Amino acid sequence: MHIKDNHFYSIILSIVLQKQVYPYLNSNLIHSAEEMFSFLNNKFNLVVQPHVAELYGFEPETAAKKILEVAKNENISILSMWQEEYPVLLKEIYRPPIILYYKGKLNVEHCVSIVGTRKIDTVSKFVTSKLANDISLAGYTIVSGLAKGIDRCAHKQALLHNRATIAVLANGINVFYPKENIDIYKEIESSKNS
Repeated sequence: MHIKDNHFYSIILSIVLQKQVYPYLNSNLIHSAEEMFSFLNNKFNLVVQPHVAELYGFEPETAAKKILEVAKNENISILSMWQEEYPVLLKEIYRPPIILYYKGKLNVEHCVSIVGTRKIDTVSKFVTSKLANDISLAGYTIVSGLAKGIDRCAHKQALLHNRATIAVLANGINVFYPKENIDIYKEIESSKNS
């Protein structure tokens, strides 16, 4: 299967009502996003989640095409859980994300994820800064969620030393939150290392 096809069907699975998808996600009989889509499409009338439909419409295939177009135009990368590069441990959590949208260059062999509280205090900021600094200087890519607090601090440390960082866009490609982190988003986008 072509990566673009995989992304197309993975996006559909990520935007339809999740109660239709997750009970079947870990089936050993289904080996691709396209197979999962075909199975579910025959079983259910797949419906796009309302908050996604507001932006892209209620028809899953049309919405997925529009999302792919936005991702391409915004230089946002996509990783689906059916790709080899998808983090193995992330697949093990309850309801793993079907799709990861991210900014930055993916280097799965040398990544460390740093996430934490959004209400950062002085001690947390110091510890996160030290940890992110040491990890990035050791050659690892910092991965975080571009949220307030710990996430912001981790990204900033990597960028401060011109090191690689990846921002996972947890809210999808058209929902930028929190708005005050737009500076980090743009720095990652323009960084040669990220």
